[in-house]
Amino acid sequence: MNYKSKIYLSIGIFIVIIFVMFFFSIYPLYSSIRQDSESLLNNKKELASIEYLTKSFEDFERNFLLYEEGLKEMEGLLNKESLIDPEIPIEFINFFKEKSQELDLNLRITALSTDDVEDNHWNTLKFRVTGVGRVDHVRNFIEKLENSKWLLSVVEFTASSHQLDGEDVSRNYISINMIIEIYAQD
Repeated sequence: MNYKSKIYLSIGIFIVIIFVMFFFSIYPLYSSIRQDSESLLNNKKELASIEYLTKSFEDFERNFLLYEEGLKEMEGLLNKESLIDPEIPIEFINFFKEKSQELDLNLRITALSTDDVEDNHWNTLKFRVTGVGRVDHVRNFIEKLENSKWLLSVVEFTASSHQLDGEDVSRNYISINMIIEIYAQD
């Protein structure tokens, strides 16, 4: 073997040795470092999350009485303002009459008997509303009901076109029949 061949062979063997060393020692070391750094990053995120929860809990402990007073006040408002008095629903009926007169609607409201359902955790009152009015006035009335201070839901609603005696249909009158359910105080 000549001198050049020995050099090429030595360089080739040296490259193979370096490649084998890299593959068996440096690459696993690099892979291990990458996994450890990802684990460290995840641990830092978890620690930051735990610190945030700890601060939130400490804040809650410091302000517990303030929160408790606010919750009691909200509960009182809910009971006083949003729920109807089941014995004497005068305020709601006055609201109903006022809005129907304001919108020029010919509406009647009648109380319905409520079925005592064991699954129902809320005390409710049901009313049937029937009458006649212009479409846009009826729509405004329903919006005012929905946006009123009482907790209520429209359980059933039917509407049909209605023609007043001697007037043409272009005036857009409708007859409505709806049942509303209002949540009442216990």
